[in-house]
Amino acid sequence: MRRPRIGLTCGDPGGIGPEVLLKTLADPELPGAEYILFGPSAVLTAEAKRLGVSRVPVREAFAAL
Repeated sequence: MRRPRIGLTCGDPGGIGPEVLLKTLADPELPGAEYILFGPSAVLTAEAKRLGVSRVPVREAFAAL
């Protein structure tokens, strides 16, 4: 069976959204799925580094104009 693909936004990049999103995705009990994050990669990468979250890979898929 194929894992579900779930897209998540970080909300306001200057708010608590990126922190909440990354902490949630770092939870080892999170159900198996392909999680796609929508938000500024620089913000998500910096927040992941600040939190010490290494389980969540962040890469830039495309740049919004």
